[in-house]
Amino acid sequence: MADAAALAATGAATAAPLPPGSPSDAPLSKRQKRRLANAARRAETKKARRAAEKEKKRLNTAARKEERAEELRGLGEEERQEVIRRRKEERLERVRAKQEQERRLSEAVTRGVRLAIDMRWADQQTDREMRSLSFQLSQAYASNRLSPDPCCIVLAGLSEASHAAIRQVNAGLDNWRATVIEHAALAELYAERRADVVYLSADADEELTEIERDKVYVVGGMLDHNSRKGATQECADAEGWRTARLPLARHVELGGSPVLTVNQVVDMLLLQLAGVHAGLEGDRAWKMAIEMAVPQRKRKGYVKGEGEGPPTGGAGAAAYAAIKAAATARQVETQREGVREEAQAAVGGDMGRAADGSDA
Repeated sequence: MADAAALAATGAATAAPLPPGSPSDAPLSKRQKRRLANAARRAETKKARRAAEKEKKRLNTAARKEERAEELRGLGEEERQEVIRRRKEERLERVRAKQEQERRLSEAVTRGVRLAIDMRWADQQTDREMRSLSFQLSQAYASNRLSPDPCCIVLAGLSEASHAAIRQVNAGLDNWRATVIEHAALAELYAERRADVVYLSADADEELTEIERDKVYVVGGMLDHNSRKGATQECADAEGWRTARLPLARHVELGGSPVLTVNQVVDMLLLQLAGVHAGLEGDRAWKMAIEMAVPQRKRKGYVKGEGEGPPTGGAGAAAYAAIKAAATARQVETQREGVREEAQAAVGGDMGRAADGSDA
């Protein structure tokens, strides 16, 4: 009964009892029982955590409501109306920002850069690896939602079993915006666009210098790269895909393997696109993207707890805002340089004319 309850808790399908003596009627091993018990415990923990988060959200909402009411108490009528007017404007601005975000995500499906995550290895992952990979996918999705230039993310070659496993961690997977779930393999999906596919691999000879909007960029969807060294390059070579590596070496000195997690690669591509979108030149955009996406622990000379180094944290609202600010500062500096050059040219012209006049 405990095993049946564990299966029900994990959402696994149950079948009618089989006749005694059949292979599937054999008693569960200790390892199988332990895995079922762990799955049931995770399901219960997740349920309790969701309930706690919901209650915390309710309390925070009530506290904010009370704070807003307290702010109005004791104000004169004119001041009170001004506060109410400001709040309405802020609310409208949030609504407009949300609508703009939804518009960008809708357009990304047809007009955004295609970013495919090759999920062919998902069925070979352990339960723990699959949960970690699912978490990385959710982080990549969160970064894409906030991007000023989002991609269309394609989960390619996702089996039904892996689809269900990811959905256990990310319940809203099937409703993710600008995300396409494809059970067909990569070779089948892009059979007629082979020349447009670029498989990203740390072992590639070619370096990626720019992101072209008509290309499909593929990221290997695996967790433990160390046990599958060269797997993405081998698969790409076997299927005839063009490969390229990210320009890490030109902008950061790594302390070990150049292999990054799925969400770190996605973040880097999104940040580079955001930089170009904001007006940064390609190489400058790559530099900012790599600085923000590559964690400190991957860098040469990193010692845990020593030194802060440049801030990293992937592609989030703060990172996109920093890129926009850098692009604006760069544009201002470019304008100033242009004004200085024009002034110097004007001064040089006046001096030249003065010299011509004196010679005459």
